[in-house]
Amino acid sequence: MKRRPGGQFRFLWCVAAATVLTGCRGGPPGEWSQAELQSWRLAAIPGSGTLAAPVPTLKFSGDGRAVGSTGVNRWFAPYRADAAGPGSLTFGSAGVTRMAAASASLAQQELKFLEVLSRIDGYRLRDQRLELTSGRETVLILVADEPEDPTGSR
Repeated sequence: MKRRPGGQFRFLWCVAAATVLTGCRGGPPGEWSQAELQSWRLAAIPGSGTLAAPVPTLKFSGDGRAVGSTGVNRWFAPYRADAAGPGSLTFGSAGVTRMAAASASLAQQELKFLEVLSRIDGYRLRDQRLELTSGRETVLILVADEPEDPTGSR
């Protein structure tokens, strides 16, 4: 069989284009697309008591990257939603800036948030709440964050 020049390049280009067009989610849109359109702030880490302010935040970029604040530092990580079926969500290794925390409670909260984030394997959307799960246990509860008011008069 004789190969045509550039055939392998065309094949790789088609594979790359298909990957970009289908994105990282792996599943049909639906409930997940609602989560991607929203900014989230941490409301609770079940079993961890009261949160210190400022609380961690989360925003899904829609291109397979999540970003936010730990309350101390900025963080970012790749994610995959619905790839293993509806309701599945996993995060890759998170990158974090290296600022010092203003208090020991904020430092502890940051460590707990990042540790729990690494164990996430699913999600549930209920009203304006995003529950992130590990196994079937809810390990992070986030609420829809209010958009910034450009006038400063919330």
